[in-house]
Amino acid sequence: MKNLSIIVSNISGELSSEEFLPSIIDACERYKGKKEILFVLQNHKDNTEKVVSQMAKHCSFLRIIKPRDFEHNLSPKTLGAKQARGDVLFFVDDNVELEPEFFEKAGKHLHKNFFILSTCGYNYYSGKQQDGIKILKWKKGNFRFSENILNRYLKKDRGDFWQSFAVQGAYSFVDARRFRLLGGFDDALFKDYLLEADLAYRGLKRGWDIIYLSSINAYHKTNVARLKYSKKLKVTFKRNRYLFVWKNVRSFRLSLSHMVWNILKMPDFHNWKAYFQALSKLGIVSKRRKIEKKYCKVSDMKILKKSKKQKESLLKKSYTKRPFNPHYRKNYKRKLRR
Repeated sequence: MKNLSIIVSNISGELSSEEFLPSIIDACERYKGKKEILFVLQNHKDNTEKVVSQMAKHCSFLRIIKPRDFEHNLSPKTLGAKQARGDVLFFVDDNVELEPEFFEKAGKHLHKNFFILSTCGYNYYSGKQQDGIKILKWKKGNFRFSENILNRYLKKDRGDFWQSFAVQGAYSFVDARRFRLLGGFDDALFKDYLLEADLAYRGLKRGWDIIYLSSINAYHKTNVARLKYSKKLKVTFKRNRYLFVWKNVRSFRLSLSHMVWNILKMPDFHNWKAYFQALSKLGIVSKRRKIEKKYCKVSDMKILKKSKKQKESLLKKSYTKRPFNPHYRKNYKRKLRR
């Protein structure tokens, strides 16, 4: 079996690590190949390091990664990937609970030729599925990555191996060799938003596959509603959407659409602010764009058409929609490692 590096991003602090890290350790113990867990500390003023250190005393494959002074501008995912030794990288946030058989099931697919393996995601509170096959589409001058085709639309006799067109960054496998060929994540442009989307799209343009595994489950404890009320985050989201298109899109048709739609949106103050913030990074965008041009094999329009075709084929009337039953977490008990 391939060597596996699990990179845990410490984004939520002490309580999340104490609650969810044991599930990651338990699932990892069942994986028969070589493995390591790299827990990347953030600058939280709490007892996260102490809590994780106690767990590490009883887990030989758990290591704590601390950013050095010159690394604070890098994302936790990048910091973990720099020290990872595995053939496959699994990126997971510290507010995610994994089912006990998570890596055991995934191990059966890690030998296959893939770029990214995405997994089935459920809401931690309701048990409802929220992440499935990701459909990429173009709307109002920008890419949209949030549309999902859920398991209840999929035919059981087709197995659990499906093509996808984007990825949920909170829980996904990435082939380490291809990750490094891409130069890893682009922290200079997308550290705060669209980091995984940029990586996934660059891989798609090189002709690599994103695969969705419908039978491998993760449970995400998140509250995105609060993010909508942050003006700073709102500007960041808009800025990074500009940067994503400027860096990755080569289609004249899409570029023209992007320009027209954003002229129409300019009366919005946040759009103006985001636009000028994006302009300040134009030099970096230009360099990245030239690099990607050398390796691009698949056009923007071809990817969008392929994604649309996937959606139509899965949602056509001949496919029977399975009844929806919320998938609730198993209430199995774990001993907290202290």
